[in-house]
Amino acid sequence: MERIRLTGSILRNENEFSRREWLITNGVGGFAGSSLVGANTRGYHGLLIAALKPPLQRLLLVGKLDEEVLISGREYLLATNIYENSVYPQGFNYLAEFSYSFHPTFTYELDGCLLEKKVYMCYGENTTIVEYTYVDGSGTMTLQLTPFLNYRDYHGHTTAADWPWDMAVQGMQYSFIAFAGAAPIYLTSTGEWNSNPHWQKNLFYPLEKYRGLNSIEDHYVPGNLTINLQVGQRVGVVFSTLNKYREEPDLDQIYLKEQERIMHICQLSGAEDWENRRLVIAADQFLVYRESSDTATVIAGYPWFTDWGRDSMIALPGLTLATGRYKEGKEILETFIRYSNYGLIPNRFPDEGEDPEYNTVDATLWFFIAFYQYFLKTVDLEFVKEHLSLLKQMILRHQTGTLWGIKMTDDYLLTQGEEGVQLTWMDAMVGDWVVTPRQGKAVEINALWYNALKIISFFCQLVGEDETSEEYEELADKVLKNFRDVFWNEAGGYLYDCVTDMGKDSAIRPNQIFALSLPFPLLDVTDGIRVLGVIKEHLLTPVGLRSLSDKDLKYHGNYGGDQYQRDAAYHQGTVWSWLMGPYLGALWYVENARGTDVKEKISKLLQPLLAHLESDGAIGQVSEIFDGNRPYHHRGCYAQAWSIGEILRIKDLIS
Repeated sequence: MERIRLTGSILRNENEFSRREWLITNGVGGFAGSSLVGANTRGYHGLLIAALKPPLQRLLLVGKLDEEVLISGREYLLATNIYENSVYPQGFNYLAEFSYSFHPTFTYELDGCLLEKKVYMCYGENTTIVEYTYVDGSGTMTLQLTPFLNYRDYHGHTTAADWPWDMAVQGMQYSFIAFAGAAPIYLTSTGEWNSNPHWQKNLFYPLEKYRGLNSIEDHYVPGNLTINLQVGQRVGVVFSTLNKYREEPDLDQIYLKEQERIMHICQLSGAEDWENRRLVIAADQFLVYRESSDTATVIAGYPWFTDWGRDSMIALPGLTLATGRYKEGKEILETFIRYSNYGLIPNRFPDEGEDPEYNTVDATLWFFIAFYQYFLKTVDLEFVKEHLSLLKQMILRHQTGTLWGIKMTDDYLLTQGEEGVQLTWMDAMVGDWVVTPRQGKAVEINALWYNALKIISFFCQLVGEDETSEEYEELADKVLKNFRDVFWNEAGGYLYDCVTDMGKDSAIRPNQIFALSLPFPLLDVTDGIRVLGVIKEHLLTPVGLRSLSDKDLKYHGNYGGDQYQRDAAYHQGTVWSWLMGPYLGALWYVENARGTDVKEKISKLLQPLLAHLESDGAIGQVSEIFDGNRPYHHRGCYAQAWSIGEILRIKDLIS
């Protein structure tokens, strides 16, 4: 299978340690990841972050596995660990190549001897395998492998404690229980176990320091394994929450099973080249299954998000429909239908499995878009018939009023909001400070509202409810007329962002793009050209759209610092990569209406994000956000569902 490759020479720079990372996932919410040089640069790094209640209750169980190699009497320390004032060992100096297919592979060059390390997970279970192969050289290679264990919520950090860490042995399997009530961590491998229990203290995470968070952590080291290898020989180390790997596992069978699964989803998507296959592989990492319902859902972003309604609906068309995974697309819709209430789908499923939260105005409206696009791909009329009454109820609740002041006003537009609550996607809050208050009539909410009405009208007509369809169509026409009257800024040639009784917010933000990019545009081509011109001048960057014009006095060009500083910048200038999708969709609509072929132009505009996927951030993924100022450094989550989803959706649109 094709690989993204980076040579060790471009990685062996301490200033670059925090720039590039890798990620693998297991389909149930668990994951593994670290920097390319093997040093954990953030508290979310680890070889096994397990989802004990899929896709929730995620715990860091295995931080890393350090390697020491002995060949012909010479010792090589392959590990890289960062402390506040030093880096030791400096095994990155032996790294000859990093490559990524559906998992990372590290190749170490040790004075003419080559050692290859693969890291991969077993799909559907919390199991990580680290596989070593003595590729080339002479003489016996002795590996000493040292696991760093932990037992904490993946958002937290650990300081050395008097946990008992009870250890037991069964065959080739070692189990470690941190304290009473903790789930066992299982380690399986050949070799000789050398007990040496202690805490490895003061590991430093530079990325957490940048984010203003606790950046020092301790890990428990129970001992190490010593394994001898001959040239051509390999060995695997299995970390798992399952008591099933008691003897040496069949590595060929395990690896082949996952490789075949990846090949299957690539074939299902019809991806004919490596560019598209790597996007399909990236999309797969966000599709996971809920233990409670055994249906698919979407992890919004790694390493810290779970499944969010808004993100799931925005990402669904790209992640599932553009990749031929219609079954998963339908299941995601069904997951959120199952939890719908108050005429709304949930905004968030809390980490500990509490009742869902419904504090969003747009997730349900995006649900209509996703439902409609699912139908266009599948023509699943039975699914429409099954849920049409629910869709009607959702529209009714938006008309008459539901939670958080969401309701239709006398001009048929939607208003929303209560003091101290953020309901749109621009939802940053610091304590009681609402960074971007958008109570009232928000531009993208009303673009979505118009589309929801057009979609329900379309569905009613499909099932023969012509009179009901006409009623919704008439309501949509009223929304369309008043939308332009309320939101159009003639002097500026763009749309106001939010309108309240107090006035109209003329800040230039990207939310107006949805009046052009959704299935049913609200602006004609003449207005669309003007809006695109304003967005290009103020918001467009190679990696997405700024959340606020760089000419605005409230603009923040760099994202970083503590939570206050980060949230102050989050929607005040920070670039969002997913917004490149709506921008290109709007460009497609306007230029097609003018009779212009823009396929090549759109493909070129996608190239910077595709280049980022191959060389920066989490290799094989696209970051959540970027600085608003050059050089547009990636920030936030290193892998975001809607960032990948929107690239796939646009590529599908122009194909």
